[in-house]
Amino acid sequence: MFAAAAAAAVELPAPLHVLFTFAVAMAVGAAWASIPALLRAYRGVSEVISSIMLNATALGFGAFFLQRWLRAPASESPVLGTKAISPSGQLPTLNGLLGAIGIHVPDATRVQSYIVVAAIVGVAYYLLIWRARYGFDLRATGSNAEAATASGVDAKRMVITAMLLSGAIAGLIGLNNIMGPAARYTDVSVVSGLGFTGIAIALLGRNNPIGIAFAALLWAFMDAVQTPLSNADLPKQITAIMQGITVLSVVIAYEVVRRVSVRQELAGLRHHSADGAAPSADPPPSTGTGPEVAPA
Repeated sequence: MFAAAAAAAVELPAPLHVLFTFAVAMAVGAAWASIPALLRAYRGVSEVISSIMLNATALGFGAFFLQRWLRAPASESPVLGTKAISPSGQLPTLNGLLGAIGIHVPDATRVQSYIVVAAIVGVAYYLLIWRARYGFDLRATGSNAEAATASGVDAKRMVITAMLLSGAIAGLIGLNNIMGPAARYTDVSVVSGLGFTGIAIALLGRNNPIGIAFAALLWAFMDAVQTPLSNADLPKQITAIMQGITVLSVVIAYEVVRRVSVRQELAGLRHHSADGAAPSADPPPSTGTGPEVAPA
C-alpha cells in the first residue's frame, strides 16, 4: 500500500519509476519484519507467533492510513484505494514479446512481466543461500545455533539479517496486481494469504529454487482450475482439498524417505564398526627380544 501511494505521488522515467516502487516496497517490508526479528534475537520470542500477531496489526494500520491520508478522491475512483500509478510506473505485459517469437496468447489473457522479477529473486536466492558464505553461515545457524556461535558465527546477526531479507522479499509479493492491471492499491487488488501459500510451496519444493518454481507452477495450475470447475457446476473448493492433500502427501513422503535414509546410514555405521572390531586372522607380530626360532 505504501509503495503504491509513493509510486502514485511521483513522476519518474519508466525504469526509475519501477525501481523506485520496488525500493519502497522492500524498505517497508524490511522495516516491518525488523520487529519480530529484534524480538527473536534479543528476547527469544517466537517469530511465528509475533509475525502472525503483527499481520492483524498491519491490516489495521493499513486501513487507518488508507482511510485517513492515502485514499484517492471519490471523483477519481469509487473504490477505496490509493491514487492511480502513472503508466511509467506500471509493468507491461509479455503478450507482445511472446507474440513476436511466435507464441500465441489469447487477447483476454495477460501474461504479467512480474514473472521476470520472480525468476530474478529465485536466482538471487540460490546464489545467496547455496553459493555464498552468508548462506553457509545462515544454514549453519538454522541447523544448530550453538555450534554456529562456537565456530565464530554471530547467530543474532544471522537471525536479524535473514528476517530483514525475508521482509524485503515479502514486500514485493503484492506488487504484481498493483503495478499491473489494477495500477493502484485497493482492498480487492491484493490477494490475502499469500504468505501462507508461500510456506506451502516452499514445503513442496524442499526450499530448493528449482523445486519451488515447479511447486509454484503446480499451485498456480490448481488455482486456475477453479474457474472451469465453477463453469462445470462443480464446487471450486475441490482445488483447496487437492492442494491440502498434495502438501500432506509430499511432506509425509519426504519424512518417510528421510527416516529410511537415516536407518540406512545407521546400518552402514554398524556394519563398518563390526568389521573394524572383528579379530584379525594374521598372528600378532613378535614383541620379544630373543631370536626367532625357525620351525622344524
